[in-house]
Amino acid sequence: MSRALTRLLLMAAMATMLPGCVMTEPAPIVDSEVVESPAEAVQRWLLRHGEVAAITPDEAVKKLVEIERPTDEDALFYYGLLNQQLQSYGAWVLARDAFSELEKRQQLFPGQRQLTLIMREYNQNRINSYLRVRDLIRESAQLQQELRSTEEQRLLLEQKIQALTELEADISTRREE
Repeated sequence: MSRALTRLLLMAAMATMLPGCVMTEPAPIVDSEVVESPAEAVQRWLLRHGEVAAITPDEAVKKLVEIERPTDEDALFYYGLLNQQLQSYGAWVLARDAFSELEKRQQLFPGQRQLTLIMREYNQNRINSYLRVRDLIRESAQLQQELRSTEEQRLLLEQKIQALTELEADISTRREE
């Protein structure tokens, strides 16, 4: 049974079971396919997100190798999700850029645009966090080097102080003799 027919039968059954409820018009039919509602489009993307979130990074790489550079909205969303699944800075940049490009598309429903914005921000935050951690690691290494250098200087000063103390003691002993 076609999806449109199933939907019409379900709505008719609900109208007879729920007196007083207003029945809404079914979605328009274009080329014998039901036009997707905004909620259905977002739900479809959320389901796709769940599917991709369940795969391993290795599986995501295999799927990325298999697909061509996406052009339509669904393929671009999928491409962004697959890159987001990887654990590398470069992939997160590709994901952010894919979602950023999607966000500009006029044919998106508001819910899809909002989801795209969330995904873009999520990947941008991952990029920013990665860069902050990288900078902190560099700063930590630099501080460790400065600490070692300071420790060496401290040891050298202690040796000089010890040598001066011994020299002073020798001079005092000679004066007393």
